[in-house]
Amino acid sequence: TIPDTPFHDALVRYAEEKQRQNPDGYEASLKYQLQRLLDYFDKLKLKDIDSRVLHDYAALRRRTIKEATLHRELAVIQAIMNKSKREGLLATVPSFPKVKLPKGRTRWLTMEEEKRLLGVSPDHLKLVIMFALDTGGRRSELFKLDWRNVDLDHNRIVFVETKNGEDRAVRLTDRARAILEHLGPNDSGPVFTYKGKALASVTSSFERARRIAGLEDVRFHDLGHTFA
Repeated sequence: TIPDTPFHDALVRYAEEKQRQNPDGYEASLKYQLQRLLDYFDKLKLKDIDSRVLHDYAALRRRTIKEATLHRELAVIQAIMNKSKREGLLATVPSFPKVKLPKGRTRWLTMEEEKRLLGVSPDHLKLVIMFALDTGGRRSELFKLDWRNVDLDHNRIVFVETKNGEDRAVRLTDRARAILEHLGPNDSGPVFTYKGKALASVTSSFERARRIAGLEDVRFHDLGHTFA
């Protein structure tokens, strides 16, 4: 039999998993999305959240938010319910409202913008930004990069357990290699550290540097677009 699980409990289980996997992304946005979902769904059981409830939620949110934001919120609800189904806490996942997304946003840094951003970044952030620009690594991939996955003999690194679940090898530019030689090399342990511990977040320092550099519409994710 399937237990009568409160949505609140399922949300907390999902939040704990995501915080372990990607603490930076959790702090930057996910915890605020989860709080909004709790405000609306806190009194409901998982089984109570059917297509009608979801459509009512979407209709309410559309009064104050854009479709892209609604899409992200619905994706979090769906992820919570999919996880619950896998764990035997939910029999079926309902159908979700359709969301029409605007054309995708693509933003990258010019060389002049890169110079401005690096010029106002503290040293630990500067290294992370340059490495992201030269490898295309996502924030979580950079934080998880271990010296065991650095191969200077063959001039490459391997990002493990990436977003699509596969390992990805990346050739090193001269600048990326120089950063690794500056930081190590070591036999094992995190590549990027701050005050002797594995780097877990650059959200506040990146936001501060972005503002000072006058780059209003730049996100960390755009460093990957610049690499591409």
